Amino acid sequence: MASRTGMFSTSVGTKIVIGITRIALVLYLLIHIAGNLVVFLGPAAFNKYAYTLEGNPFLPMIEIGCCSSS
Repeated sequence: MASRTGMFSTSVGTKIVIGITRIALVLYLLIHIAGNLVVFLGPAAFNKYAYTLEGNPFLPMIEIGCCSSS
């Protein structure tokens, strides 16, 4: 089995990492756009969406991960 640095130093390994990153960013973009479009469904739908985001159990971990670098 190849080591981590060995895999990432090859062109195939680099392309795999780029592909996975690209898929993750596109999925994030689509989810973010869909969430923002909820505003056109009315205040009740937007409030329900906002409460769903606040109730996410992963939110504290995401905030620590994103804000710990500052």
